[in-house]
Amino acid sequence: MPILNWRRICSYVAVVCGTAGPVWADPGHDAFVVGVGDGLVMSQLGHTAFEKVSADASDAAYYVFSLISPPGFGIPPHIHTAEDEIIYVASGDYEIILGSESLQAGPGSILNFARGTAHGFANVGNTSGETIWTVTPGGNFQAFFHELAAFPPGPPDPAVLGELFGRYGIELLPPPG
Repeated sequence: MPILNWRRICSYVAVVCGTAGPVWADPGHDAFVVGVGDGLVMSQLGHTAFEKVSADASDAAYYVFSLISPPGFGIPPHIHTAEDEIIYVASGDYEIILGSESLQAGPGSILNFARGTAHGFANVGNTSGETIWTVTPGGNFQAFFHELAAFPPGPPDPAVLGELFGRYGIELLPPPG
């Protein structure tokens, strides 16, 4: 297999495209690869989460995790005051609550949950589904997510769950309808 010289390839593309050339900057933190099934594993209200890029690794700019959701499981409607979420549906079929709308999303869909927007989702398929989440900024959300992972198995006390959400600037909403 030939060895690719990415700097040469990118420089060539930059010249052909008429740009000034690539910028090779040190982002101030380490680059790394996290494999499938790797990362800190957490239970999240019946879902299994794999932390892929911690907020610490991104200087709190973002937080990345994958979430395996069994059939019938979801996240209740809520509103973030401090974070935006971008979710890629890797597998599964989901009902998405976005504002007052109910939408469907399947593999390859991108969900953009901007802060201040009511949103939630549920796996409506017959098999577990996987979503990959990028939350920005990441510091507040990582702290919330780790605290949420400490909840015991089974249905949580709604008052305790609502208090946790509120402490992190997330408003838990009643179910739609």
